[in-house]
Formats: sequence, structure tokens, C-alpha cells
Amino acid sequence: MTRAARGASLLVAFSLRTSAATASAECAWVLWATPAAIRTEYAEAREAFTTKAECARGRTWALTQQEAQEKKLRDQGVLPRPPTMYVCLPDTGNPLGPKK
Repeated sequence: MTRAARGASLLVAFSLRTSAATASAECAWVLWATPAAIRTEYAEAREAFTTKAECARGRTWALTQQEAQEKKLRDQGVLPRPPTMYVCLPDTGNPLGPKK
């Protein structure tokens, strides 16, 4: 019985260690927006998400809204402004690169 208890405790310890490693690997994802036509030092964090998949859905939604706005402006005879680029990065990332 001691051997079985020792085996069970090792299994529990291993599963706890594995779940802790998985939890520490998770991070937030940020949807960044930057002007597409101009090389600039400007980027705006639009929204934060808990997973990369959620951020990708947010990016798709933002692009859909942008396209609808551009169509509305064109239908009114107004030239739309240059499009915005959207990118999802981990919360430790920045689309402009590291600060100097």
C-alpha cells in the first residue's frame, strides 16, 4: 500500500507541476492598430484579450467595421482615409519594436 500511495503522490505532484507550467505560459494578447500608409512611430493598443484566438476574432471584427466605414464613405462620394493595419501580439510585444 505504501508503494501505491507513493505512486499516487508522484502522479499528483507531476500533474500539479505540469498545470503550473501551462498556466505560466499563458499571457494576454493585445490588438494593436497602426496607420497602413504611413511609416510612423505610432501604434495604439485597441483591446486586450485572454487568448490569441479571441484577439484574432477581434481583429476580424475591426477589419469588417473598417471595410463597412470605407464603403459608406465611398457611397457618399468621400475618399476614405488610408486603412489601419491590425496585429495581435502577446502583451509583452510592441509592433514598433523594442524601445531605444
